[in-house]
Amino acid sequence: KRIEALIARADTVVFALSPDSIASDVCAKEVAYAASLNKRFAPVVAQRFDDRLIPEALAKLNFIFLDDESRFDASLDRLGEALKTDIGWIRKHTDYGEAARNWAASARPAGLLLRSPALEEAESWIASRPASAPPPTADTQDFIVSSRRGATRRRNILTGSLAAGLLIALVLAGLAFWQRSVAVEQSQIADQQRKRAEATLAAATQTANNLVF
Repeated sequence: KRIEALIARADTVVFALSPDSIASDVCAKEVAYAASLNKRFAPVVAQRFDDRLIPEALAKLNFIFLDDESRFDASLDRLGEALKTDIGWIRKHTDYGEAARNWAASARPAGLLLRSPALEEAESWIASRPASAPPPTADTQDFIVSSRRGATRRRNILTGSLAAGLLIALVLAGLAFWQRSVAVEQSQIADQQRKRAEATLAAATQTANNLVF
């Protein structure tokens, strides 16, 4: 498990090819595990071996030969250059791969999905893959796609909530306007009734004064 964890966190796996390593079941499992994570391999030849026994994941790659002492330093420089090629993209490959594995191992909770701006960065990262770089794993792609779905769902919920809030505000504003209209109308009616009452009182007072006179 520790070796698997180290492989998962590695940006590039340097595999030393020799008769012993290609005949080892343990090494074969390590190569298979690294290949399942779409890790970038940098195979180096430590000792000559039977080409027919080389693991399939390494057979299609270019080797760096470190078995010739006269060319060892130059070959080592080539290895260093190979490890630094597209290193920024490769490191993101490792980071997103680890995040996707943790998400999948935790039963894919929504809380571990990417959110803005990390989500946009991940989508841009996939789109900018160098031709020589290994593709993201299916889990990594699913992780990013699910993150986009989650972001879209949250946006739709937010948009719906804002729309509902606006509708409620409009309804309340309309209700307030109607209540104000009713209040104004009732105030006008009350004012008219007051004036009629005052007119009636004035007429009654005048009639009473006339009678007294």
